[in-house]
Amino acid sequence: MAAENFVTTLCGIALSGGSKDVQRVAAGILSTIVVRPRCRDVVLTGSSLQAVLGVVLDSKMPEVYSQVLWAISYLPLCDEFVQLLLENNVIERMKQMMTEDHVVVQTQARATVVQLSANPQLRSRFIELGFLPLLVSRITTRDLSCCEASIHAMQTLSDTPILSANLLDLGVEVKLQEVLHKCLQNQQKPMLSSKSAAPVGHQKSQDGRQVCPDADCVPGSEGATCASDRNSSCGITRDLEAARSAALQLLCQLSRHAVQDQLSLLDDATVTMVIDCLASTDIRTIEEKRSAATLLRLWTGAERTRKLFLAHKGVELILRLIISTEDPIVMEQLAWCVGNIAQGEGSMEVETQLAECGAVDAVLYYSNSMHESVRYRADWALGTLHGDTLKYNALLAIRSSEALGLPEHHCRHRESLRQKWGFRNVPGIDELVDPSKEKTTGPRVSRSPTNDLNCLAINQLHGAHHSDASSAEKLEVTEAPPGEKQALEPNRTSGQIARQHVYAEGPHG
Repeated sequence: MAAENFVTTLCGIALSGGSKDVQRVAAGILSTIVVRPRCRDVVLTGSSLQAVLGVVLDSKMPEVYSQVLWAISYLPLCDEFVQLLLENNVIERMKQMMTEDHVVVQTQARATVVQLSANPQLRSRFIELGFLPLLVSRITTRDLSCCEASIHAMQTLSDTPILSANLLDLGVEVKLQEVLHKCLQNQQKPMLSSKSAAPVGHQKSQDGRQVCPDADCVPGSEGATCASDRNSSCGITRDLEAARSAALQLLCQLSRHAVQDQLSLLDDATVTMVIDCLASTDIRTIEEKRSAATLLRLWTGAERTRKLFLAHKGVELILRLIISTEDPIVMEQLAWCVGNIAQGEGSMEVETQLAECGAVDAVLYYSNSMHESVRYRADWALGTLHGDTLKYNALLAIRSSEALGLPEHHCRHRESLRQKWGFRNVPGIDELVDPSKEKTTGPRVSRSPTNDLNCLAINQLHGAHHSDASSAEKLEVTEAPPGEKQALEPNRTSGQIARQHVYAEGPHG
């Protein structure tokens, strides 16, 4: 068979083969050829491409035209191919597919919208034909894969502030709230089952066996695996997790397009539900962690959403994200969150809370990051804090959280941070906080990143210069372990404290 007739013959079989099974097989072979570049270059010509599009337009079998539609979404978006799609009304046919009862066809049509929207001409055609209202109206949590594809398609098409505003006017927030509400419902089921099994767990702990209680299963801590297993088995399914991740990405885009005064477009119920949803589950994927951190940064930059964030214990959510990852994008956004809160509230009470829960220690740690963007943002965040907050944070570093009477959840977060970064008390920090006290003797301990920076901050407040020999003598610590040395940047702790580098910029950059 001649190469130029091969694809045309396959298309004819897929349209009118002897049986449905034959048509399905022909469509499968055709799809395999189209998606493979080496095969495509040999057998696909202008006329054969026209025949491939004919299968999408004329086939009556969903299993056939959905396969071919999937294949053409991988074709290079050259001018010839784009023109064929427009001339043959393939975009109009895709709109019909999105309203069909066949779930696989609906999902594939939405996924193809995402792929083809990379071409500006096709993207404009999608918007002109009213794909955005159709996508919003047909979002449902009955089929989560289709729901995820719909959200991704909306995110692709609403990539300008005007289109994002139109999407909000169409009521997309209500649809996204449905996804988040379904997540909350699924999260409550394992919580109820774990409460009913609490006496058994208590008995096991008395027997000396290791138990993973819900309160201690903080992402990034030793108990994180237990929480992850519960969520994947009897809590949130993978499909629901993917739909939630897509919803967070779309909310990020909507919030990013809005300037500070326009954030009121987002309903209070949406902000509250996102915070509650994130606070009650493990966030496993790095994409979702980045979306969550970006959302928190945007919302802490505006007064209304920042008040909602603090009222719903959002600081604890920041700490959970800090403990769960060291991705540079997440770290930068979280340091930005802390700076937004300190700068926007201007309250010693709020800064005290940030110090007690460990957020200030985390920002100090970030200021030693090997990533320049993280260091820059951490320095800016430290510059928004009062000097008394840094003093208090240094006191917290040398004294037991329980002895200071901190709340239980703050003690738990600080302990998780100590386990993650190996925090230890530094001999001599008492003298830096209160120079009138005599130096106390104690066991020599290993150096940790925030210990040096706490000392650095207090020395700056007392007017000491960190290159002096007297200051070096006060920090009598042993050599840092090799693993910590690699995490720190050389000579970073001999620089000036970040309060001298307060950058004049707003909460959104």
